[in-house]
Amino acid sequence: MNILVINGPNLNMLGIREPGIYGKGTYGDLCRRIEAHAAAIGANVELYQSNHEGDLVDKIQQALGAADGIVINPGAYTHTSVALLDALKAVGLPAVEVHISRVEEREAFRQISYVRDACLKTITGHGFDGYTEAVSFLAAILRAPGRTVCIKPGKASGTVTAPPAKSMAHRLLIAAFLAEECGGGKCRIGNLAPSDDILATEGCIEAAKKYLRGDTDSLTMNAGESGSTLRFLIPWALTLSDKVVFTGSERLLERPLSVYEDICAEKGFLFEKGPRSLTLRGSLGPGTYRMRGDVSSQFASGLLFALPLLDGDSRIEFTTPPESLPYIRMTLQALDMFGVRAALEEGGVTVPGRQKYIPRDADAEGDWSNAAFLKALDLFGGSVRVEGLDPDSLQGDKVCVEYFRRLADGGAELDISQCPDLGPVLFAAAAGLTGGRFTGTKRLSIKESDRTRAMAEELAKFGIRCLEEDNAFTVFPGSLTAPAEPLCGHNDHRIVMALSVLLTVTGGAVSGAGAVKKSWPDFFDALKQLGVRWYAVDK
Repeated sequence: MNILVINGPNLNMLGIREPGIYGKGTYGDLCRRIEAHAAAIGANVELYQSNHEGDLVDKIQQALGAADGIVINPGAYTHTSVALLDALKAVGLPAVEVHISRVEEREAFRQISYVRDACLKTITGHGFDGYTEAVSFLAAILRAPGRTVCIKPGKASGTVTAPPAKSMAHRLLIAAFLAEECGGGKCRIGNLAPSDDILATEGCIEAAKKYLRGDTDSLTMNAGESGSTLRFLIPWALTLSDKVVFTGSERLLERPLSVYEDICAEKGFLFEKGPRSLTLRGSLGPGTYRMRGDVSSQFASGLLFALPLLDGDSRIEFTTPPESLPYIRMTLQALDMFGVRAALEEGGVTVPGRQKYIPRDADAEGDWSNAAFLKALDLFGGSVRVEGLDPDSLQGDKVCVEYFRRLADGGAELDISQCPDLGPVLFAAAAGLTGGRFTGTKRLSIKESDRTRAMAEELAKFGIRCLEEDNAFTVFPGSLTAPAEPLCGHNDHRIVMALSVLLTVTGGAVSGAGAVKKSWPDFFDALKQLGVRWYAVDK
């Protein structure tokens, strides 16, 4: 890893030039400190200083192909040089702007920085330590796998359209598939986004169709990292009486499947789980299926897709109060759209058998879950209008509007047992406001990441203290500070998006930003549409 450190005019006069502002250390002292720090973190640095603008431009151009990143203090050229800005943009290397003094508190002309538009981060007023912080910041970005996104502080403003609701899209796609397999005509499901999870469901359905047509002798379906895909399709797979293999990521197969495992054990079905695969064989029949209601609503939804196809009536009974109940209602809504009846009652769901899905066309509605990240921007001075949301939607996450209001009022205690996907963005909002306490959080540990632990770790980098409990999470009041290091996205789309909201306040970077592809590939484009400036570093 090679990092070029550039200093502009008069910085060779450090120790002599205005020591009250720039300190008594010399340029040689600065160079030795940077070299020692780089060696300690395993980075190579090249140090360069010139008093001439053209020489600085030449050096930046020469960095292309020779350096992996640039730390630059352009000195007085900060405020005048479009040429340096153009050179930095031309080479496209990740760059950090550094100033020894707190320039924003000095003369008016020093408030202008041309190079800032080409830099991922600006560090001012930290003396010589600003250079070592910049080297560390670049080194962390350059070592991070995948995509790192650096976000500039700023207020979002404008109008965007909510992305399609992934939760409803899964349900519509599966209901449409079952309608076609019941002998109906072709169904069209519109307003879909090519997120990784939706592509996984579409891929599994296509594999199932090929198997049912006799194009293949065995059925293997790749669920990727999508818990909805896997949990929604397992009961249907158990109606086939044939061996079915699901594949997926290690994290997906680590997530709970206990409800289905217990059913298979009780019925004598094959249920073999490996690190990246699940093999099933069974002949699901009508009857009563008992399950805990506080693990995941996706188990009930999966059974709801399959049970109507059986030759007798069935009932799902919850042995504990169901959480994420709005998602079960969404499944019932999707079934009703395709002509299938089931009744949500006290303690369970009654499902008549011998039903057929009726084909129809449908569009996925706008997504309140992901729109919450946009609406959170208004808590920090933004003015964002989100179009395409149904205020009468069954989506439980539309409660985000009320919960944001309560957080803004202060002293909020919020139960998120019915809307766990809002956890990360609510925690982020609390961190940027006056804190908050959240209950009903235990299921956050079994999502794409352990979300309470992940958010506690990342909010600490903003200077915010949190407390994790068994079924509660507290964000204590504090003042946000810009993270000195890139944040970690924990391979979790909702963690990345929640942290990005806070970075519009402080500025900074989040690694693993490609995780947004799971549910909203265009998330960062939406931020840009709202005037939020960001830059990506891809590895």
